[in-house]
Amino acid sequence: MTLAALWAQAVEQARFAGNRSGGPGGGILVFEGDGNEFCANVLTSGLGGIALDNETRPHLIGNVIEDMRFAGIVAHLTSDLVLKGNRLTWCGYTRSTGTQANTAYGIRVDANHGSLTIESCEVRHIGRSPDGKTVVPVTVRAIEATSVEDCQVRDNLIVTASGLAAGMNHRSLFLLPSTIARHGAQVLDNTVVGTLVAPLIEVSLMVTTGFRFRVFRDVLFSNNRCDQTRDPSSTSVGPDPTVILAGHHLSVVGNQITADLRPHPSFDFMNSDYLTAVGNITSGDWNRLGAQVKPTPPANFNHINVP
Repeated sequence: MTLAALWAQAVEQARFAGNRSGGPGGGILVFEGDGNEFCANVLTSGLGGIALDNETRPHLIGNVIEDMRFAGIVAHLTSDLVLKGNRLTWCGYTRSTGTQANTAYGIRVDANHGSLTIESCEVRHIGRSPDGKTVVPVTVRAIEATSVEDCQVRDNLIVTASGLAAGMNHRSLFLLPSTIARHGAQVLDNTVVGTLVAPLIEVSLMVTTGFRFRVFRDVLFSNNRCDQTRDPSSTSVGPDPTVILAGHHLSVVGNQITADLRPHPSFDFMNSDYLTAVGNITSGDWNRLGAQVKPTPPANFNHINVP
């Protein structure tokens, strides 16, 4: 079986552009390169889209990836990764094997050094096949970035698939920091539409040796719109809030968070050390605000529990 339609190793300053691939195999596999660009490729109906391993300064711009049994984009051990203007639909609807057997992905970034940018991408219906007949029976992450340092996630559209398995830790967007002490996350101007089966967004923390917590130092969560609806194909409603955020310095400004089910919590701030929240409109309550919150009381500077 062909594993990749296009394969390259140790290539520098190359441009992979305008390629088309469809069929039973994979798409593009590149590793150990530097400064490569992947632009305007159309990859459909295969095992996977674009896979990068140990690449430095890769740029993925304007690619269309549809109907992939496994992940649309996978990046492992990269540096200064940029994903911009890519469109992924109906990926990750087949259960994998090995260490990834319990999670399906649209975009997965693991261990990126330096900066990570995910901008102006569309990620839709991850975990479900185009004909709607197959839904992967595991946790689904539309976009996941783990062990990352500074990251910017902005101006993306994420639409969650309907009918996902109940009782799983699904997320439309999941971010987890590396062990580097100084790092930050900016989540700005995104639109996320999903169901009440699980939270839509989580900027998370990790537990290190001795049960110490590692979080992003600076988190900016601003001008995002989250719309959480009932899933017509499922009666399951998860108890967790629409958005979960953890950070040492956490700024939350100008977001609109809505859930069809009332009351359903909108935010969980996980007792972050310093929280500033202004100009947000939410349909539900806020949980675990922490001890250092400004301005106070939050209800005087935000609309909370609005109809």
